[in-house]
Amino acid sequence: MKDNTMSFSVNKDLDVHSKSFDAFISYMENSNDIWAIKDNEHRFIYANDAMIYYSGLPKGFNIKR
Repeated sequence: MKDNTMSFSVNKDLDVHSKSFDAFISYMENSNDIWAIKDNEHRFIYANDAMIYYSGLPKGFNIKR
């Protein structure tokens, strides 16, 4: 049986595991670190406020267009 748990490492001491994609988005939205998600064609489908700020895009820019 396939395990659908998603994982990523925040740093060498913190790994995050969840079966819910929403848990990752919630973590990224509340982080001051730069976070972005790309699809399998390397298009941005999510970027948190820190990513948008440091990329020079205007505040409120919709990365999903």
